[in-house]
Amino acid sequence: MLAENTPCGSYPDKQTPFGTLPDGKPFWDDDGDKYQSSSITYPDPPKWQTVFVNAEKVPEPINPSELAEFDETRVGKEHGSKQQDGWGEIAPKTGKKNDNTYDNYVNLYPNQDVVIGYKELPSGYVQEITRKETFEEKDKRLRTYVSQPTDHSTLPGNKEFMTRVVAYDLPIGYCDATWDKEFLSTLRYLADWTTGADPYMNTGVVERINEPSMISRETGIEEIIREKAKEYGY
Repeated sequence: MLAENTPCGSYPDKQTPFGTLPDGKPFWDDDGDKYQSSSITYPDPPKWQTVFVNAEKVPEPINPSELAEFDETRVGKEHGSKQQDGWGEIAPKTGKKNDNTYDNYVNLYPNQDVVIGYKELPSGYVQEITRKETFEEKDKRLRTYVSQPTDHSTLPGNKEFMTRVVAYDLPIGYCDATWDKEFLSTLRYLADWTTGADPYMNTGVVERINEPSMISRETGIEEIIREKAKEYGY
């Protein structure tokens, strides 16, 4: 569990605080923003709510103090036609868009109809004449929205979380399993703890499994050095 002032990667805890986080701040990052909708879409959990974090302790857990300012927030940012704080607008300091997921999402939104005129029908009704908006028009319409950063987008960018916690829990690589539907179905079955396939859920003892030979322990730097050696003929 990764939250403000909450240890991550430490010993299992059946009563990990959840409804009330240790720092006492609001549960949702966008609380207090006039544009936020979490109270409707994602209501606050009960204050008494806890979660059972049963993952094994990693060698170097992330301490609570290191997560004091972990969560990003864009509360109070301006939504408007001026290029400023919107998720698809350019940040002057970085020269990049405020949210690097914008380009991935903008094409998921359908092009709206733009009224360009009217036509009177024989029945006496007036019919609108429309065309689809251009990409430039859609971009201008959508880019001003100030989005709250998603965890699945920002977490991979956190070096400490990826190297000190995730590296001990998840294999990182290409999702080749998606091409083999039967194999993917098997993985999903094994990942579902409700099936009872994992004896750990009943015994609390972690099964010792040999590391698959296909998993590479080579680091990014080592790979770069190896490729450069090939390039220069060493």
